[in-house]
Amino acid sequence: MSIWCSGPSIGEDDHDNFDGSVVSYINGWSNHYPGYFPERDGGYRREPGQETPASVDVAHAPPWCVPGHEGTGLDESDAVAPWLRLDVYKRTVSVWGGYEAAVSEPDAHSVCLNEDAARKLRDRLTWWLEKPKLQPKAGA
Repeated sequence: MSIWCSGPSIGEDDHDNFDGSVVSYINGWSNHYPGYFPERDGGYRREPGQETPASVDVAHAPPWCVPGHEGTGLDESDAVAPWLRLDVYKRTVSVWGGYEAAVSEPDAHSVCLNEDAARKLRDRLTWWLEKPKLQPKAGA
């Protein structure tokens, strides 16, 4: 049994279907803009529907899973463990292999953040969220 409590996945709807809000980044081409695929001759073709779906999960451990706090009667409204787990589920896509080379099942990558790292992530997300967003121009 897992010690982690996850909320709804970011990038999936209520029925575990990918909603398109999170996509896998294509490996091997650092200047790839989502929805624009590099051609071997240096040009780009636009195929926004071909970005492969991905999702992000955030999980915490409840107090009874923290070593030494089993059976204390504390619940999640009282405290949580000092680690936050981030999971990224993505399909591996390569600029060399193309969309067809995407694996059928997503790869899972997990990291655990302490409070300092979680604050830094929050600050970077807040900075980005507060900025005006430019959308690609039609025909670009």
